[in-house]
Amino acid sequence: MSRREYIEFLTARGYQPVNKNQVKLGMATFDIHEGDKNTAMGIQHSFWLTAANSNVKTTHAVCPRCGHVMVKSDLEEYQHLCENCDENFYGIEVKQYI
Repeated sequence: MSRREYIEFLTARGYQPVNKNQVKLGMATFDIHEGDKNTAMGIQHSFWLTAANSNVKTTHAVCPRCGHVMVKSDLEEYQHLCENCDENFYGIEVKQYI
């Protein structure tokens, strides 16, 4: 997936591009990061978001209710949090993307 395709993916889920390195969702601004990650399927090139001026990290999961990209949940028993729905999800409940 290219950076342009990733921004199109986010735009389809309600994010608005600010520039090639940032997107907005409502009043929140997110920085776009790119790099290689070591996954169960080997090292893969991927993208992720962090809230601007924050250490909140998005996951590679899409909310099953609204389709927004989710962040890591701060609750120990859940893996994902959809900030749009304000709902926590287990890993098996969500669709992963790369």
